[in-house]
Amino acid sequence: METTDIHVNIVNYDYYQDAATDEFGLAKTAALIKQAREEVQNSLLFDNGDLIQGNPLGDYVARMDPLQEGDIHPVYKAMNLLDYDAGNIGNHEFNYGLNFLRTSLGGARFPYVNANVYIDDQDDNPDNDQNYFTPYLILDKSFTDENGSEHPLKVGVIGFVPPQIMQWDKAHLEGKVVAKDIVETAKKFVPEMKEKGADIIVAIPHSGFGSTELKGNDENATYHLSRVAGIDAILFGHSHVVFPGPAFEGAPGVDKAAQSAPAEADRMVAARATAEANGIDVAYDFVSRKASLSKGEIILEYTLRADAVFSNGSPVAVKAEIVNDRLYLPESLLQRTFAF
Repeated sequence: METTDIHVNIVNYDYYQDAATDEFGLAKTAALIKQAREEVQNSLLFDNGDLIQGNPLGDYVARMDPLQEGDIHPVYKAMNLLDYDAGNIGNHEFNYGLNFLRTSLGGARFPYVNANVYIDDQDDNPDNDQNYFTPYLILDKSFTDENGSEHPLKVGVIGFVPPQIMQWDKAHLEGKVVAKDIVETAKKFVPEMKEKGADIIVAIPHSGFGSTELKGNDENATYHLSRVAGIDAILFGHSHVVFPGPAFEGAPGVDKAAQSAPAEADRMVAARATAEANGIDVAYDFVSRKASLSKGEIILEYTLRADAVFSNGSPVAVKAEIVNDRLYLPESLLQRTFAF
């Protein structure tokens, strides 16, 4: 199991609306984790980053009343109760600088991995670069089969972050670390993990699915990571999109039954393009993080990261998706709401 892109949403509370919500929150997810564990005899739980930044609580702990050495970040006070096996570091972990990140990670009662961020030794020789974080772990686990027999297994866990952190957080990272290509880093470490006894290898890239074209230093490299020999399972994140789903229709290697598009009336369409093509005004409020579609007195709003859609103030039971920073909504919802 994996949690990812929690963005400090520990409880089911929308700080931007100053109201409780049932749309998100680790407190809600914890119940699902408990339920999933009860359904099977063996399980592992990982987090895939973008954890300590993303809402006013994150900003408060980082800037208003800064976390001190020895303090436990609120996210870890919650996560330490859930028995995580390991965590990976996301790009937003770097938003407050390396010192704050180090202090935050100090409160986690589970280990962290990242393989593609290195100390910047400034000697222009990539061959002697040292990892900034622990690149991978080999966890000694025991699993019970259907007959009740126990089997020891060595589970290798490796994590990655988009190399673009060097642009996104240049002020915090330049001259201190360097970030390298995800796929090439995997090709370096996976054989080493096998040599050290890993029976299975789980990759946790904080990286989206990506395209079939490999350009190098790709932000979204999961598709190509899946082609690296020796990796048995991948848990990815970063792009805030449901996988598998309609956005991945036709993507090679994706389970066609799981990704099949919905019925024609329910197909997902790009909200802005569809709205503008039908005379519907589109606006985005950066403070409340609401996308608003309106025509006359009819207003349709979507709260980013909350998957909450409201029609004239009333919640609408539909699924919204964000793909490549674009909002997708069911075409039938737009047709029904705005009568086109």
